[in-house]
Amino acid sequence: GGESNYVNSVGSHVTGGYGNEVRDDYNIILGGSKNLVYGVNNTIVGGLENECEGEHNLIAGGKRNYGGKGSKGVSIVGGTDNEASGSFTHISGGASNEAEADYSSLFGGARNKARGPSSSLFGGVGNKATGVMSSIFGGQKNSAKGELSSALGGRKTSAKKDLSVAIGK
Repeated sequence: GGESNYVNSVGSHVTGGYGNEVRDDYNIILGGSKNLVYGVNNTIVGGLENECEGEHNLIAGGKRNYGGKGSKGVSIVGGTDNEASGSFTHISGGASNEAEADYSSLFGGARNKARGPSSSLFGGVGNKATGVMSSIFGGQKNSAKGELSSALGGRKTSAKKDLSVAIGK
């Protein structure tokens, strides 16, 4: 179905949409426009100009989201210009967020970066969680650098040491 879709691989399928392309085996695109899938066992469900590679990754909607090369088990649900490159990472919405470390997650916000393994960010703008199992809850330009550290809101709040909590103003 659809128009101007391209599939040249084994076990892959495009259902509907326009200008979608599957380059490798066992991938699926379900609608949307100008989405691109390569790697193995990846799925894109709708959206515009999403790109998915790696293995067992999912992008559901949104625009210009990217499931990174070499990643496994990535999921991106909505949003714009988000990138999940660590394995078993998740991004829900937002814009220009990056989940780079394995098992990291981001929920909304903009220009946030989850760089520590198993780190989590919840909203806000320009926050960076680099510590192992670190977390940031909202705010702007906050950082969680220590292992098991948390930054809670505010602006330019930093949890630098292991097991630390920084509360914003």
